[in-house]
Amino acid sequence: MKRNRPLVLTVLALTAALLACTLPLEFQPFLPPTPAPSPDIQAAVAQTLTAIALFNPAATPTAADMQAAIAQTLTALAPPQSTASPFPSATPSLTPTPLPLFSATPGTLLVSVSVPTNCRSGPGKVYDYVGALLVGETTEVVGWEGQGEYWYVRNPDEAGSFCWIWGKYATLSGSPAGLPVLTPPPTPTPSPNFSIVSVRVDKCVGWYVSVKVKNTGTQAFESISIKVYDPAKDKTIGSAVYDSFEAWQGCIGGAPMPTLDSGETGYVQSNDFAYDPSGHNLKITVTLCTADGGGGTCVSRSKTVKP
Repeated sequence: MKRNRPLVLTVLALTAALLACTLPLEFQPFLPPTPAPSPDIQAAVAQTLTAIALFNPAATPTAADMQAAIAQTLTALAPPQSTASPFPSATPSLTPTPLPLFSATPGTLLVSVSVPTNCRSGPGKVYDYVGALLVGETTEVVGWEGQGEYWYVRNPDEAGSFCWIWGKYATLSGSPAGLPVLTPPPTPTPSPNFSIVSVRVDKCVGWYVSVKVKNTGTQAFESISIKVYDPAKDKTIGSAVYDSFEAWQGCIGGAPMPTLDSGETGYVQSNDFAYDPSGHNLKITVTLCTADGGGGTCVSRSKTVKP
């Protein structure tokens, strides 16, 4: 009889599972009482065991088997014990984090120009040329002279230094209110000076020499002249005294430039040669003067070239 008990218990377990699926659910998840052994449950278990005995007389259950089957059925019908709280817990409130406060930074005042403008050591043409602000560039304005004719700016050509630009062609990005009014440096003693930048020997109707010069002093020039000496011919090709510094492009003259201010570049062109000077050492002398017609203070520079 004992050897058939596993089969009986297995069938009883299946019966309990079937009853669990068919009986109505009368229990709340958070109130799980253990069901009492009602007559319906006992009858269902007895009918199942009797049906088993009809097909297998050796498996006829005893009273102990009946009690065990009822106990297993009740266990199967009992809902699982939940460890969770039957009532939902309150969601903790979130403490909002305050947004950071930002203080507005005053915008940088910038300046641009519509015409290339020299930058000098002081507010005026008598001061040294130290840089230039070109069209399309901008630089920071850090002060002024109080009249709006000149602006004290960061030197566009040298980091860490400052200079003055003329305000005629300048446009500010904002109001100059709040800019410090600066005292200009002492006015320097005018000292005219220039350098020869380049020399070109070319041919139009005849051969000629064109020279590019730059005013490196603190005083403006008003006139210019040129002489070309050819030692091989022992001949000097001169020119008139010009009161402008226009640039020639071959046979075509450029726009006249009546004054050559400090830091600016200009041109002068000789008269034509009656011969080809190629291969000759030409000594070129250029003279610039602070007044028209070769007057005022004049400065001369020479250079030898071999075309």
